[in-house]
Amino acid sequence: MNSNRKIFKVFVLVIEFIIINLSCKFAYFLRFGEYTEPSDAYVLFFVFFTLAWILASLITNAYEQRKLLNLNVFLQSFGATLFLHLFIVTVFIVSVKMHILSREYLFYTYFSSSVAIFAFRAIMLLAYRYYNSMTYTIRKMALVGSDAGIEELYEHFDSKNTTIYRFLNKIDPSLNEFERNVLIREEIDALKTFCKEEGVNEIYMALN
Repeated sequence: MNSNRKIFKVFVLVIEFIIINLSCKFAYFLRFGEYTEPSDAYVLFFVFFTLAWILASLITNAYEQRKLLNLNVFLQSFGATLFLHLFIVTVFIVSVKMHILSREYLFYTYFSSSVAIFAFRAIMLLAYRYYNSMTYTIRKMALVGSDAGIEELYEHFDSKNTTIYRFLNKIDPSLNEFERNVLIREEIDALKTFCKEEGVNEIYMALN
């Protein structure tokens, strides 16, 4: 599952890298009427603008699946990334005194890249929801417990139409009641977050 998440992050990162590069070239064409070989200042801006977006996305963890495939979290994450990126680029332009850049070009670059990336992420979210609606028979469940009971549940539900997440490990029997309750509360809070992020729709518990 972790390997799939990494592949997903790399996929989104590569696509957005391509989108931003195309947006920069498109903005240059809109501003100057043709795409000739840009000056060194514009080339430097192309490179920094792209790297700054990737950096802002990594800082805000925008490439996590839950931030791309959950509408509310997606909107918040995109807004935070956009604001941070704008701040980074603004500081860069001021610090290196790149005032020769056309303001009209900067506007076209920001507008086209923001709209294109937003559209890409929105399409990905809609495709994910459509896929889920077409595969409603697939069950996602969390098995909570330890020892033999959870093993029996795992074997019972193990099938092609089930995605199983095994959650709780064996609790140390030497823990006193207070420590045991604290540990259980921490695990329950983690389970709530996990189920929301992964779209788990069934929870089973096995206690010995």
